[in-house]
Amino acid sequence: MEHILKYDTPSKHNVMLAAYYDRVAATVRYEDEKGINAGDYIGMVDKNEEMFANGEVNLVCLCPVAEALDIVRSRNMLYGISSTGVLKDVLNKYYDDDVLLESTVKVIGVFPELLVEE
Repeated sequence: MEHILKYDTPSKHNVMLAAYYDRVAATVRYEDEKGINAGDYIGMVDKNEEMFANGEVNLVCLCPVAEALDIVRSRNMLYGISSTGVLKDVLNKYYDDDVLLESTVKVIGVFPELLVEE
């Protein structure tokens, strides 16, 4: 596993839907201290730090917040946020910096594989 990304409950459900429907799951990150790139293999953990899925990153795109959802839609990725205003508010909830519509974010697309609990 090259990187671990944490997902809140709604985002976890989105990843699970993407896996079920064999679609790409999107995530939008403001600060990418991990340096994630296409071809990387990531693990996905929930808010309790429990691994629930993994997958290969197939898309990484830097863009302003204002354009992030256009990229998600143009690639037909599954993502739980459909409004740019809501996306900006969510990013501001998770990051200390003041995230603006002009702020650069990283759109990451992953083909998720769910882990089966035994």
